[in-house]
Amino acid sequence: MTTENELHSDAVSSIDWEVARTLTGGDDALLDELIALFPAESAKHLEAIRIAIEQGDGPSLTRAAHTLKSSAKIFGATTLAACALEMETLGQSTSTREAEARLADLRTQTSRMIAALHRGRPEGDRQ
Repeated sequence: MTTENELHSDAVSSIDWEVARTLTGGDDALLDELIALFPAESAKHLEAIRIAIEQGDGPSLTRAAHTLKSSAKIFGATTLAACALEMETLGQSTSTREAEARLADLRTQTSRMIAALHRGRPEGDRQ
């Protein structure tokens, strides 16, 4: 189980704010909106992934993981994006057993990113 201190220390490296600014065209309002939406939206995607695994529904697993991956990439969260890509790929296989084993890691990486979002942008990041 991941401790709060581990989440906090890993949060710093979870987001590349320069990538986030670039992908939002430097639009602070848009970036703030995406920051506010990510926790609830990622929870929906994680639940969809869990259900897809439980039901052995590869296509639904692939879709939900792809969406989570895309959301992570907006923030330059490469570790989370890589975990989501792995889950997306597993959804394309004939069995979702391996995906079940990887779900905890995906949840951990998502929690780390949310912790980083709660910490907020570095000083001087706004234009």
